[in-house]
This record gives sequence, C-alpha cells and structure tokens, in this order.
Amino acid sequence: MNLKSDIECQPKNKDRSGFSMVEIVVVLGFLAMVMVVLGQLSISFLGAVASGELQLRANAIGSETIEALKIIKDDDWNNLTGLSMATPYYLTYSTATQEWSVVSSDPGKIDGIFSRSFTVSPVNRDDITGQIVFSGGSPDSKTLLVEANVDWIYKSINKNFKLTTYLAGY
Repeated sequence: MNLKSDIECQPKNKDRSGFSMVEIVVVLGFLAMVMVVLGQLSISFLGAVASGELQLRANAIGSETIEALKIIKDDDWNNLTGLSMATPYYLTYSTATQEWSVVSSDPGKIDGIFSRSFTVSPVNRDDITGQIVFSGGSPDSKTLLVEANVDWIYKSINKNFKLTTYLAGY
C-alpha cells in the first residue's frame, strides 16, 4: 500500500468559516420572516378581538333596548301604540326617576361609540289561523313588531346590529 496515495484520496480539510456565515445569514433571514408573519398574525388577532368586543356590546345594547321597551309597554301599552309606525325613535334613561322614556330626537352616542334607535310596525294576523302574516290578514291592535337598531363605526366601516321581536299588549 502506498502511503502517498492514501493521503491524496482523503479529502482535504477545507476552511468552512465562509459557509457558516452563509448559514447564519439564511437562518437570520428565515427568523426575520417568521417574526414578521407572527407580528401580522398578532395584529390581525387583536383587531378581531376588538371587533368582536364591539359586536358583543352592540348586542347587549340591542337587548337592553328590547327589555326597556317591554318595561315601557308594561307601564302603558299606549306608550308604544301612540308612536308613528316605521319612524325611528330613541330611548333615554332618567337616573332620578329610574325610568326609561321614548324620545323623538337622538340623545347622542352611548359610550361615545354606539347609536341606538328603534321602530315599531303594525302586525297583521290571518283571519282563520290567527298566525302573524306579512301580507293580507287583519290588523292586530294588540301586537307590534319592534326592531332595535344599534349603529357604530369600526375602522371607517359602518356597522349595524338589528334585533327584532313582537310585543303584545295583553
């Protein structure tokens, strides 16, 4: 066996420091991209949470509107039947008397964000079945369709939440 040929067949030990620098730059570039993606996901997640919170608050205000109208109806059915149909109305709450009241002018935004209004509409019932119908039938003076509307703006986009129910004066 020739000693010289054995040594020549073995790979020479090359300086690998240049290759290690390229690996470090590639890894740092990859980590930078991952950080940018994670940052974008975090921003999107926080925006979705904020939007969801506003939607939840709007839902609560809409539900509060319906409950306030039930209280007003229970005090006197004429408080609602005397309103012009399909006309927007608003609610105010007096802390002094602890009572809700219906007003025709917008009292302003709730928490500086939400606008609340409601409308009442007449209801017709089928003459035979007594079921509520959207066309035909006879007017039911003891039932109203109530729609609570909550509006707000989120990121320059108009948002709206509607809640409808029937109120009966029986």
